[in-house]
Amino acid sequence: MADSSQSVLLKAIEFHKKGDFGAAESLYRQVLADDPASADALHLLGLVLFVRGKPEEARDLLQQAVDQKPEMALFHFDLGCVLESGNNLDAAESAFNKAIDRDPSLAQAHFRLGNVLRKKNRMPDAVRCYEEASRLDPNSFDAFNNLGAAYKETGNIDKAEQALRRAAQLRPERAECQNNLGMALSAKGLTEEAIACFSRAIALDASCMSAYLNLGKDLMLMGDLSSAIKVLRRAHEKCPEDATVHSTLLVALAYDPDISPSTLCEEHACWDRIQMRKTTVFRNPSNSRDPDRRLRIGYVSPDFVSHPVAHFLEPVIAHHDHASFRIFCYSDVARPDETTERLKTYADCWRSISLMDTDAFCDMVQSDEIDILVDLAGHLALNRLPAFIRKPAPIQISWIGYPCPTGLRAIDYRLSDSIINPPDEQVVSVETPIRLESGFCCYTPFANAPSVNDLPCGQTNRMTFGSLHNPLRLNAKVLELWAKLMLSVPGSRLLIFRTSLSAWCRKQVIAIMSVMGIAEERIIFRNELLPDGHYLGIYHLVDIALDTFPWSGHTTACEALWMGVPVLTLCGEHPASRMTSSVLTRVELNDFITRSPQEFVAQGTRWANQKSALEEIRVNLRRKMKNSPLCDGKSFTKTLEGAFREVWKKHCMKLPG
Repeated sequence: MADSSQSVLLKAIEFHKKGDFGAAESLYRQVLADDPASADALHLLGLVLFVRGKPEEARDLLQQAVDQKPEMALFHFDLGCVLESGNNLDAAESAFNKAIDRDPSLAQAHFRLGNVLRKKNRMPDAVRCYEEASRLDPNSFDAFNNLGAAYKETGNIDKAEQALRRAAQLRPERAECQNNLGMALSAKGLTEEAIACFSRAIALDASCMSAYLNLGKDLMLMGDLSSAIKVLRRAHEKCPEDATVHSTLLVALAYDPDISPSTLCEEHACWDRIQMRKTTVFRNPSNSRDPDRRLRIGYVSPDFVSHPVAHFLEPVIAHHDHASFRIFCYSDVARPDETTERLKTYADCWRSISLMDTDAFCDMVQSDEIDILVDLAGHLALNRLPAFIRKPAPIQISWIGYPCPTGLRAIDYRLSDSIINPPDEQVVSVETPIRLESGFCCYTPFANAPSVNDLPCGQTNRMTFGSLHNPLRLNAKVLELWAKLMLSVPGSRLLIFRTSLSAWCRKQVIAIMSVMGIAEERIIFRNELLPDGHYLGIYHLVDIALDTFPWSGHTTACEALWMGVPVLTLCGEHPASRMTSSVLTRVELNDFITRSPQEFVAQGTRWANQKSALEEIRVNLRRKMKNSPLCDGKSFTKTLEGAFREVWKKHCMKLPG
């Protein structure tokens, strides 16, 4: 390069460093006019053009620089950055690897390669890149922050916590790090410490929506419903179109004992109205309207794993008539397990959709020509309601995962029964209830459940009421009702078990019960398993299980019944509060269903004083349940298929096609 060109290049670099990119660009171009092969000018002009919003020109210039000096690691690195910004991930990966080949000590190249591999869902490889980047640069906040997030995504929570604590130490003012650390702590069950991290993240950056969402979720996990609703309301007000934040708020409201069914329904309808406003693509399935042909049924869930939903879905997909129905399972599962593999064997077609966006998922449903699409998550985590709102299937149905109406006009029906939705009661939801004669659900018990033991009060000489519910269900009204029952049964105790039982929740329970006259020593808290290792073994200590409201625990009820423990429930005004009543009806334990707080106390007291009757129930209940409609998967599925066929015939009669 001539001396004059070198002088111009140095002046251009000065402007570049000062941020005067226009002047720098002009001078770099002057250098290249004199020396088109100047690798340095090509490289630096490429960087300037990238900053000035001209990525394609930048890429071409950086490629020319690499061609001129292929030994320069930095050239390959900068080319990789531009390629990554354009989502050209394969080429970016190649560029970063070439940079590392030429300079293995270039920490940033390892870091950016990790980012690319993470986007390509090659998480183990991404982790190794972040590990190397953090080793090469122990003071790199970005490396430790991304390393911690990657560890968490791959399930290595201990290492995630360690890496994120280091990142927080390096940059305590960074909200995203506090948020990431909070998520790792939450995954370890350190809920209260996680809440502190999310609160710090919000204090540092009031626009960090993920921190609001995570804070709301962990407040719910801890059992602090009122605080959770306040946080989620605030987040929803800040970003009303965020479907996930709004859905999480709706879940919290569904636990609120003070909300009416009509108000809750309107809250859900609001989600639908907001999302419809921003949904520009509407689907118009053109499936053949033959009423008698083989139907294509699609089940959509993030819970095709060891999860309560699987206990209710498995007996259905295991007994479907595959001559009349072709079964598709759309699995939103990132980490399959043994249950996933077992469920796969029942489906005609298994689709993994965890990496799909809404458009791709809708396209798949239409490509599969699904006739009836069944949602199994409602507004719960990882739901696909933004896809359902686009109506990719002619008929859409909500079932089992969420006990409240979704509020979506695009969802036509909701699987229910005459107990949850009595025929003479006005329906407040937009979904039409399908009242299944065999009940709204069918249950498959744990194959490795502990055996049923003798009635505990026979040895302790005192009645033990029990709860294995999510702490969020232990609201003040529930606890006050339980306290009244305990006051009516002298010497009785309350056993509360949950592995996620927080110190905050314990204090709340004690405080509320104390005001009602229940001494602390009458309450037993457990968050550890018994020696047999299965949490259902806790029922060996329980004489009568107590249900919650307004969201009853129908999964918990099924588990208690399988362990020989009857469940006392209050059948309330919310459909969600009637699920346990439906379950009890299927096993002929109607005497444990009550209609008012007064009846709840009276019936609980009566049963507490009938030890011999409780013993007889305990001895026979597992056998009785096994032979009941509740566990008859074959009959339930036949009834369900009849309902599917009926709604399909109604669809076929609406319009010619």
